Amino acid sequence: MSNMDDYEYKNGFLLLEDGSIFKGKSLGDKGFVKAELCFNTTLFGYQETISDPSYAEQIITFSMPHVGNIGVNDFDSESDKIYAKGVIFNNYIENYSHHQGQISLEKWLVKNKVLALTDVDTRAIIKKLRNKGTMDACIVALDNPISQDDIKKAQDILKNGTSINEKELAIEISTKKEFLYDPKINNKVNNTAKNKEKSKEASKVKSKINNNGENIVLIDFGYKDNIANILHNQGFNVHILPAKSDYATIKKYDPVGVILSNGAGNPNMIIPHVKDSILELVKNEIPLLAICLGHQLLALSLECKVEKLPYGHHGVNHPVKNLETNKIEITSQNHMYAVSQNLSQDVEVTHINLFDNTIEGIRIKNKPIISLQYHPESSAGPHDSIYNFNDFYQLIRKYNNTKEQANA
Repeated sequence: MSNMDDYEYKNGFLLLEDGSIFKGKSLGDKGFVKAELCFNTTLFGYQETISDPSYAEQIITFSMPHVGNIGVNDFDSESDKIYAKGVIFNNYIENYSHHQGQISLEKWLVKNKVLALTDVDTRAIIKKLRNKGTMDACIVALDNPISQDDIKKAQDILKNGTSINEKELAIEISTKKEFLYDPKINNKVNNTAKNKEKSKEASKVKSKINNNGENIVLIDFGYKDNIANILHNQGFNVHILPAKSDYATIKKYDPVGVILSNGAGNPNMIIPHVKDSILELVKNEIPLLAICLGHQLLALSLECKVEKLPYGHHGVNHPVKNLETNKIEITSQNHMYAVSQNLSQDVEVTHINLFDNTIEGIRIKNKPIISLQYHPESSAGPHDSIYNFNDFYQLIRKYNNTKEQANA
Protein backbone atom coordinates (compact mmCIF):
# COMPACT_ATOMS: atom_id res chain seq x y z
CA MET A 1 0.00 0.00 0.00
CA SER A 2 1.19 3.52 -0.73
CA ASN A 3 2.80 5.66 1.94
CA MET A 4 0.33 8.01 3.67
CA ASP A 5 2.32 10.96 2.32
CA ASP A 6 1.26 9.98 -1.19
CA TYR A 7 -2.43 10.59 -0.46
CA GLU A 8 -2.57 14.34 -1.09
CA TYR A 9 -4.69 13.80 -4.18
CA LYS A 10 -7.39 12.03 -2.17
CA ASN A 11 -10.63 13.80 -1.32
CA GLY A 12 -11.71 12.14 1.90
CA PHE A 13 -10.47 11.19 5.36
CA LEU A 14 -11.48 9.67 8.65
CA LEU A 15 -10.68 11.57 11.86
CA LEU A 16 -10.70 9.57 15.09
CA GLU A 17 -11.26 11.09 18.52
CA ASP A 18 -7.65 10.30 19.46
CA GLY A 19 -6.54 12.66 16.67
CA SER A 20 -5.57 9.99 14.14
CA ILE A 21 -6.28 10.78 10.50
CA PHE A 22 -6.73 8.14 7.81
CA LYS A 23 -6.86 9.54 4.31
CA GLY A 24 -8.70 7.98 1.43
CA LYS A 25 -10.83 8.45 -1.66
CA SER A 26 -14.44 9.53 -1.23
CA LEU A 27 -17.19 7.22 -2.37
CA GLY A 28 -20.95 7.57 -2.04
CA ASP A 29 -22.51 10.74 -0.63
CA LYS A 30 -20.53 13.88 0.24
CA GLY A 31 -20.20 15.77 3.49
CA PHE A 32 -19.10 15.55 7.14
CA VAL A 33 -20.63 13.02 9.57
CA LYS A 34 -19.81 12.14 13.18
CA ALA A 35 -20.61 8.61 14.39
CA GLU A 36 -19.24 5.71 16.41
CA LEU A 37 -16.53 3.78 14.58
CA CYS A 38 -16.64 -0.02 14.57
CA PHE A 39 -15.29 -2.82 12.41
CA ASN A 40 -16.86 -5.89 10.81
CA THR A 41 -14.95 -9.08 10.00
CA THR A 42 -17.42 -10.64 7.57
CA LEU A 43 -16.01 -11.85 4.25
CA PHE A 44 -19.37 -11.72 2.45
CA GLY A 45 -22.82 -10.22 2.74
CA TYR A 46 -21.79 -6.55 2.72
CA GLN A 47 -25.25 -5.51 1.49
CA GLU A 48 -26.99 -7.23 4.40
CA THR A 49 -24.43 -5.80 6.80
CA ILE A 50 -24.70 -2.19 5.64
CA SER A 51 -28.52 -2.34 5.61
CA ASP A 52 -28.77 -3.77 9.15
CA PRO A 53 -30.63 -1.13 11.26
CA SER A 54 -28.46 -2.07 14.25
CA TYR A 55 -25.69 0.03 12.66
CA ALA A 56 -27.60 3.28 13.19
CA GLU A 57 -25.21 6.14 14.06
CA GLN A 58 -22.15 4.00 13.30
CA ILE A 59 -19.36 3.97 10.72
CA ILE A 60 -18.51 0.44 9.56
CA THR A 61 -14.92 -0.46 8.71
CA PHE A 62 -14.72 -3.69 6.70
CA SER A 63 -11.78 -5.99 7.38
CA MET A 64 -12.40 -7.73 4.05
CA PRO A 65 -9.94 -5.94 1.69
CA HIS A 66 -12.05 -6.23 -1.48
CA VAL A 67 -15.66 -4.99 -1.32
CA GLY A 68 -18.15 -4.35 -4.12
CA ASN A 69 -17.29 -7.24 -6.41
CA ILE A 70 -20.84 -8.67 -6.55
CA GLY A 71 -22.71 -5.37 -6.74
CA VAL A 72 -26.07 -4.81 -5.04
CA ASN A 73 -29.51 -6.25 -5.74
CA ASP A 74 -32.99 -5.27 -4.62
CA PHE A 75 -33.77 -8.29 -2.43
CA ASP A 76 -30.82 -8.81 -0.06
CA SER A 77 -31.26 -5.67 2.03
CA GLU A 78 -32.34 -6.08 5.66
CA SER A 79 -34.20 -2.77 5.76
CA ASP A 80 -35.79 -0.31 3.35
CA LYS A 81 -33.12 2.28 4.18
CA ILE A 82 -29.56 2.46 5.47
CA TYR A 83 -29.15 3.69 9.05
CA ALA A 84 -25.35 3.47 9.14
CA LYS A 85 -23.65 6.84 8.76
CA GLY A 86 -20.68 5.66 6.75
CA VAL A 87 -18.57 2.77 5.50
CA ILE A 88 -14.80 2.37 5.12
CA PHE A 89 -13.14 0.08 2.55
CA ASN A 90 -9.58 -0.85 1.76
CA ASN A 91 -10.24 -1.57 -1.91
CA TYR A 92 -13.56 -0.88 -3.62
CA ILE A 93 -14.31 -2.98 -6.72
CA GLU A 94 -16.16 -0.75 -9.17
CA ASN A 95 -16.79 -3.30 -11.93
CA TYR A 96 -18.96 -5.86 -10.16
CA SER A 97 -19.58 -9.30 -11.64
CA HIS A 98 -22.43 -11.44 -10.34
CA HIS A 99 -25.56 -12.86 -11.97
CA GLN A 100 -27.74 -11.21 -9.29
CA GLY A 101 -25.99 -7.83 -9.30
CA GLN A 102 -28.20 -4.96 -10.44
CA ILE A 103 -26.31 -1.78 -9.53
CA SER A 104 -22.88 -0.98 -8.15
CA LEU A 105 -22.26 -0.61 -4.43
CA GLU A 106 -21.23 3.02 -5.00
CA LYS A 107 -24.52 3.90 -6.76
CA TRP A 108 -26.44 2.23 -3.94
CA LEU A 109 -24.55 4.28 -1.33
CA VAL A 110 -25.17 7.49 -3.27
CA LYS A 111 -28.87 6.64 -3.58
CA ASN A 112 -29.09 6.10 0.18
CA LYS A 113 -27.00 9.19 1.03
CA VAL A 114 -24.29 7.22 2.84
CA LEU A 115 -20.73 8.54 3.06
CA ALA A 116 -17.92 6.13 2.21
CA LEU A 117 -14.15 6.01 1.78
CA THR A 118 -11.94 3.59 -0.11
CA ASP A 119 -8.16 3.25 -0.43
CA VAL A 120 -7.96 3.44 3.38
CA ASP A 121 -5.56 1.55 5.64
CA THR A 122 -8.35 -0.47 7.25
CA ARG A 123 -5.93 -2.86 8.93
CA ALA A 124 -4.38 0.03 10.89
CA ILE A 125 -7.83 1.29 11.92
CA ILE A 126 -8.93 -2.13 13.14
CA LYS A 127 -5.70 -2.71 15.08
CA LYS A 128 -6.16 0.67 16.76
CA LEU A 129 -9.77 -0.14 17.76
CA ARG A 130 -8.75 -3.55 19.08
CA ASN A 131 -6.01 -1.97 21.20
CA LYS A 132 -7.80 1.17 22.38
CA GLY A 133 -11.46 0.26 22.10
CA THR A 134 -14.20 1.76 19.99
CA MET A 135 -14.31 5.52 19.60
CA ASP A 136 -16.19 8.28 17.85
CA ALA A 137 -14.97 9.44 14.46
CA CYS A 138 -15.81 11.94 11.77
CA ILE A 139 -15.95 10.69 8.20
CA VAL A 140 -15.35 13.33 5.54
CA ALA A 141 -16.07 12.76 1.85
CA LEU A 142 -15.60 15.68 -0.53
CA ASP A 143 -15.50 16.50 -4.23
CA ASN A 144 -12.19 18.33 -3.93
CA PRO A 145 -8.83 17.42 -2.33
CA ILE A 146 -8.87 17.87 1.44
CA SER A 147 -7.52 21.01 3.08
CA GLN A 148 -6.50 22.12 6.57
CA ASP A 149 -9.85 23.90 6.86
CA ASP A 150 -11.62 20.58 6.24
CA ILE A 151 -9.61 18.96 9.02
CA LYS A 152 -10.41 21.84 11.39
CA LYS A 153 -14.12 21.54 10.59
CA ALA A 154 -14.02 17.79 11.25
CA GLN A 155 -12.28 18.40 14.58
CA ASP A 156 -15.01 20.84 15.62
CA ILE A 157 -17.76 18.38 14.61
CA LEU A 158 -16.08 15.60 16.56
CA LYS A 159 -15.89 17.70 19.72
CA ASN A 160 -19.57 18.63 19.61
CA GLY A 161 -22.83 16.74 19.41
CA THR A 162 -24.40 13.94 21.42
CA SER A 163 -22.65 10.62 21.87
CA ILE A 164 -24.34 7.49 20.56
CA ASN A 165 -24.31 6.20 24.14
CA GLU A 166 -26.71 8.99 25.18
CA LYS A 167 -29.27 8.50 22.41
CA GLU A 168 -32.49 6.47 22.40
CA LEU A 169 -31.64 5.06 18.98
CA ALA A 170 -33.87 2.00 19.08
CA ILE A 171 -36.90 4.22 19.67
CA GLU A 172 -35.81 6.69 17.00
CA ILE A 173 -35.53 4.03 14.28
CA SER A 174 -38.53 1.95 15.36
CA THR A 175 -41.75 1.97 13.37
CA LYS A 176 -44.19 4.64 14.51
CA LYS A 177 -47.28 2.65 13.51
CA GLU A 178 -48.45 -0.90 14.11
CA PHE A 179 -48.73 -2.98 10.94
CA LEU A 180 -49.19 -6.54 9.73
CA TYR A 181 -46.04 -7.75 8.02
CA ASP A 182 -46.57 -8.62 4.36
CA PRO A 183 -43.46 -9.43 2.33
CA LYS A 184 -45.14 -8.13 -0.80
CA ILE A 185 -45.44 -4.69 0.82
CA ASN A 186 -42.97 -4.42 3.72
CA ASN A 187 -40.09 -6.43 2.32
CA LYS A 188 -38.24 -5.84 -0.95
CA VAL A 189 -37.78 -9.59 -1.25
CA ASN A 190 -41.10 -10.04 -2.97
CA ASN A 191 -40.87 -6.93 -5.13
CA THR A 192 -38.72 -8.93 -7.52
CA ALA A 193 -39.08 -12.19 -9.40
CA LYS A 194 -36.04 -13.42 -7.49
CA ASN A 195 -37.75 -13.36 -4.09
CA LYS A 196 -36.94 -17.03 -3.51
CA GLU A 197 -33.25 -16.21 -3.30
CA LYS A 198 -33.65 -14.58 0.09
CA SER A 199 -36.46 -16.86 1.26
CA LYS A 200 -34.74 -20.18 0.60
CA GLU A 201 -32.98 -20.28 3.98
CA ALA A 202 -36.11 -19.09 5.75
CA SER A 203 -37.99 -22.00 4.17
CA LYS A 204 -35.67 -24.44 5.94
CA VAL A 205 -37.59 -23.63 9.10
CA LYS A 206 -40.36 -26.23 9.24
CA SER A 207 -43.68 -24.77 8.08
CA LYS A 208 -45.92 -26.92 10.26
CA ILE A 209 -48.41 -24.27 11.23
CA ASN A 210 -51.81 -24.03 9.55
CA ASN A 211 -52.47 -20.32 9.56
CA ASN A 212 -55.64 -20.22 11.64
CA GLY A 213 -55.13 -16.70 12.85
CA GLU A 214 -52.14 -17.37 15.10
CA ASN A 215 -50.39 -14.09 15.75
CA ILE A 216 -46.81 -13.26 16.54
CA VAL A 217 -46.00 -9.77 17.84
CA LEU A 218 -42.56 -8.45 16.86
CA ILE A 219 -41.47 -5.45 18.92
CA ASP A 220 -39.39 -3.30 16.59
CA PHE A 221 -36.14 -1.96 18.01
CA GLY A 222 -34.61 -2.03 14.51
CA TYR A 223 -35.61 -5.48 13.29
CA LYS A 224 -34.05 -7.18 10.29
CA ASP A 225 -36.35 -8.26 7.46
CA ASN A 226 -35.28 -11.87 7.57
CA ILE A 227 -36.58 -12.30 11.13
CA ALA A 228 -40.08 -11.33 10.04
CA ASN A 229 -39.65 -13.27 6.81
CA ILE A 230 -38.83 -16.53 8.63
CA LEU A 231 -41.81 -16.15 10.98
CA HIS A 232 -44.06 -15.36 8.01
CA ASN A 233 -42.85 -18.48 6.21
CA GLN A 234 -43.68 -20.51 9.32
CA GLY A 235 -47.27 -19.46 8.78
CA PHE A 236 -47.65 -16.85 11.51
CA ASN A 237 -49.38 -13.51 11.18
CA VAL A 238 -46.50 -11.19 12.11
CA HIS A 239 -47.59 -7.92 13.68
CA ILE A 240 -44.86 -5.27 13.91
CA LEU A 241 -45.27 -2.91 16.87
CA PRO A 242 -43.38 0.24 17.95
CA ALA A 243 -40.62 -0.11 20.52
CA LYS A 244 -42.58 1.60 23.31
CA SER A 245 -45.71 -0.55 22.97
CA ASP A 246 -47.20 -1.38 26.37
CA TYR A 247 -48.45 -4.77 27.47
CA ALA A 248 -52.11 -3.92 26.82
CA THR A 249 -51.27 -3.04 23.20
CA ILE A 250 -49.32 -6.27 22.75
CA LYS A 251 -52.03 -8.37 24.39
CA LYS A 252 -54.83 -7.11 22.13
CA TYR A 253 -53.33 -9.17 19.29
CA ASP A 254 -53.73 -12.32 21.42
CA PRO A 255 -50.22 -13.42 20.40
CA VAL A 256 -49.05 -17.02 20.71
CA GLY A 257 -45.54 -15.57 20.96
CA VAL A 258 -43.61 -12.30 21.10
CA ILE A 259 -40.27 -11.32 19.57
CA LEU A 260 -38.02 -8.68 21.12
CA SER A 261 -36.00 -7.73 18.05
CA ASN A 262 -32.43 -6.72 17.47
CA GLY A 263 -31.74 -3.00 17.33
CA ALA A 264 -29.38 -0.09 17.72
CA GLY A 265 -27.59 1.75 20.48
CA ASN A 266 -27.34 1.63 24.24
CA PRO A 267 -29.92 -0.67 25.89
CA ASN A 268 -29.62 1.28 29.15
CA MET A 269 -31.19 4.26 27.39
CA ILE A 270 -34.16 2.18 26.22
CA ILE A 271 -34.96 0.05 29.25
CA PRO A 272 -37.01 2.72 31.13
CA HIS A 273 -39.49 2.72 28.23
CA VAL A 274 -39.91 -1.05 27.88
CA LYS A 275 -39.19 -2.68 31.24
CA ASP A 276 -42.80 -2.80 32.45
CA SER A 277 -44.13 -4.41 29.27
CA ILE A 278 -41.31 -7.00 29.21
CA LEU A 279 -41.91 -7.92 32.85
CA GLU A 280 -45.62 -8.36 32.12
CA LEU A 281 -44.77 -10.72 29.26
CA VAL A 282 -42.53 -12.72 31.59
CA LYS A 283 -45.07 -12.71 34.40
CA ASN A 284 -47.87 -13.93 32.13
CA GLU A 285 -45.57 -16.54 30.58
CA ILE A 286 -46.09 -15.47 26.98
CA PRO A 287 -43.59 -17.43 24.81
CA LEU A 288 -40.77 -15.02 24.08
CA LEU A 289 -37.83 -14.95 21.68
CA ALA A 290 -35.37 -12.13 22.45
CA ILE A 291 -32.64 -11.34 19.91
CA CYS A 292 -29.52 -9.17 20.34
CA LEU A 293 -30.74 -5.82 21.73
CA GLY A 294 -33.96 -7.58 22.75
CA HIS A 295 -31.82 -10.07 24.68
CA GLN A 296 -30.09 -7.23 26.51
CA LEU A 297 -33.39 -5.53 27.32
CA LEU A 298 -34.81 -8.76 28.72
CA ALA A 299 -31.72 -9.16 30.92
CA LEU A 300 -31.95 -5.58 32.18
CA SER A 301 -35.64 -6.12 32.99
CA LEU A 302 -34.57 -9.06 35.16
CA GLU A 303 -32.09 -6.87 37.09
CA CYS A 304 -29.05 -8.26 35.28
CA LYS A 305 -26.28 -5.92 34.19
CA VAL A 306 -25.38 -5.05 30.60
CA GLU A 307 -21.94 -3.63 29.86
CA LYS A 308 -20.31 -2.14 26.80
CA LEU A 309 -17.65 -4.28 25.15
CA PRO A 310 -14.27 -2.78 24.22
CA TYR A 311 -14.94 -3.00 20.48
CA GLY A 312 -18.03 -5.18 20.17
CA HIS A 313 -18.82 -8.26 18.12
CA HIS A 314 -19.41 -7.57 14.42
CA GLY A 315 -19.03 -10.44 12.00
CA VAL A 316 -20.29 -13.83 10.88
CA ASN A 317 -17.52 -16.02 12.28
CA HIS A 318 -18.17 -16.05 16.04
CA PRO A 319 -18.11 -19.54 17.59
CA VAL A 320 -20.81 -20.03 20.20
CA LYS A 321 -21.21 -23.06 22.45
CA ASN A 322 -24.69 -24.26 23.31
CA LEU A 323 -24.25 -25.38 26.92
CA GLU A 324 -27.38 -27.55 26.78
CA THR A 325 -26.32 -29.62 23.75
CA ASN A 326 -22.53 -29.05 23.88
CA LYS A 327 -22.64 -28.23 20.17
CA ILE A 328 -20.66 -25.39 18.61
CA GLU A 329 -22.32 -23.08 16.10
CA ILE A 330 -20.72 -20.37 13.98
CA THR A 331 -22.87 -17.30 14.36
CA SER A 332 -23.68 -13.89 12.93
CA GLN A 333 -23.24 -11.06 15.44
CA ASN A 334 -23.59 -7.29 15.59
CA HIS A 335 -23.58 -5.70 19.02
CA MET A 336 -21.58 -3.36 21.22
CA TYR A 337 -23.08 -4.45 24.55
CA ALA A 338 -23.27 -7.79 26.36
CA VAL A 339 -24.97 -9.21 29.45
CA SER A 340 -22.45 -9.46 32.26
CA GLN A 341 -21.83 -12.62 34.28
CA ASN A 342 -23.52 -11.00 37.27
CA LEU A 343 -26.90 -12.69 36.77
CA SER A 344 -30.01 -12.67 38.89
CA GLN A 345 -31.02 -15.87 40.69
CA ASP A 346 -33.61 -17.15 38.23
CA VAL A 347 -31.47 -16.63 35.12
CA GLU A 348 -29.31 -19.38 33.63
CA VAL A 349 -26.69 -19.12 30.88
CA THR A 350 -27.43 -21.31 27.84
CA HIS A 351 -24.80 -20.11 25.32
CA ILE A 352 -21.31 -18.61 25.56
CA ASN A 353 -18.98 -16.98 23.04
CA LEU A 354 -15.79 -19.01 22.63
CA PHE A 355 -13.77 -15.95 21.63
CA ASP A 356 -14.18 -14.09 24.94
CA ASN A 357 -16.60 -16.17 27.07
CA THR A 358 -19.28 -13.48 26.98
CA ILE A 359 -22.88 -14.59 27.45
CA GLU A 360 -24.67 -15.42 24.18
CA GLY A 361 -27.90 -16.88 25.55
CA ILE A 362 -29.94 -17.03 28.74
CA ARG A 363 -33.16 -18.53 29.97
CA ILE A 364 -35.43 -17.99 32.95
CA LYS A 365 -36.14 -21.06 35.02
CA ASN A 366 -39.57 -22.57 34.24
CA LYS A 367 -40.47 -19.84 31.75
CA PRO A 368 -41.16 -20.19 27.97
CA ILE A 369 -38.34 -17.89 26.95
CA ILE A 370 -35.47 -18.12 24.46
CA SER A 371 -32.98 -15.26 24.65
CA LEU A 372 -30.00 -14.96 22.28
CA GLN A 373 -27.27 -12.37 21.86
CA TYR A 374 -26.39 -13.56 18.36
CA HIS A 375 -28.56 -13.50 15.21
CA PRO A 376 -30.45 -16.76 14.55
CA GLU A 377 -31.84 -15.42 11.25
CA SER A 378 -28.25 -15.47 9.93
CA SER A 379 -28.50 -12.80 7.28
CA ALA A 380 -25.72 -12.47 6.31
CA GLY A 381 -23.94 -15.41 7.85
CA PRO A 382 -23.82 -19.17 8.40
CA HIS A 383 -27.06 -21.03 9.02
CA ASP A 384 -26.02 -22.98 12.11
CA SER A 385 -28.48 -21.07 14.30
CA ILE A 386 -31.66 -21.25 12.23
CA TYR A 387 -32.85 -24.08 14.52
CA ASN A 388 -33.76 -21.51 17.17
CA PHE A 389 -36.90 -20.61 15.22
CA ASN A 390 -37.99 -24.25 15.27
CA ASP A 391 -37.25 -24.35 19.01
CA PHE A 392 -39.39 -21.25 19.45
CA TYR A 393 -42.20 -22.89 17.48
CA GLN A 394 -41.99 -25.98 19.73
CA LEU A 395 -42.09 -23.70 22.77
CA ILE A 396 -45.25 -22.06 21.46
CA ARG A 397 -46.90 -25.42 20.80
CA LYS A 398 -45.97 -26.73 24.26
CA TYR A 399 -47.20 -23.58 26.00
CA ASN A 400 -50.49 -23.47 24.11
CA ASN A 401 -51.16 -27.17 24.72
CA THR A 402 -50.51 -26.71 28.43
CA LYS A 403 -52.75 -23.66 28.48
CA GLU A 404 -55.57 -25.52 26.72
CA GLN A 405 -55.33 -28.44 29.12
CA ALA A 406 -55.47 -26.06 32.09
CA ASN A 407 -58.61 -24.44 30.71
CA ALA A 408 -60.30 -27.74 29.83
